Amino acid sequence: STQSTGCLSRQPRKHTISTVTSLSLFLMDSNKDPIAEHLIRDLSNEFVIENSKSWSETHHYSHDLVVGVAKSLWSKEIINMQLNEETHTELTPEGFTILDRGSPEVVLFRVVPGDGQRINKDELLQYFDNDDNALTIAMNQGMKLKLFK
Repeated sequence: STQSTGCLSRQPRKHTISTVTSLSLFLMDSNKDPIAEHLIRDLSNEFVIENSKSWSETHHYSHDLVVGVAKSLWSKEIINMQLNEETHTELTPEGFTILDRGSPEVVLFRVVPGDGQRINKDELLQYFDNDDNALTIAMNQGMKLKLFK
């Protein structure tokens, strides 16, 4: 998935937030939004916020809210925005299952006797929570990889 974050940096009379949405922030006295005030205060003190996601997590704000505040400030020409994207990959629930147990063909490979003995389908189904479809997938993938005959 793609994530937007931000970076803030200080410029003369303005500050920059770069987010994987990047932003430039100017001080605005009339702003009473606590997140905006916190951004402005941090920019005044630190001059740079490199990543809006990290900043959000550090200060226990929702990153979506921080980006929303930044976009609002940008629309009022209080900040400038520059988009930076970072892509990350994460496991799905099925991926975690495969990580824990192994892929279906690996599960099947582990339970098929390696000494030439045979195992019947009903015994195999136990290892696939009696899911005939999962066993079929495991057999097809294992045969494709020439693990079984």
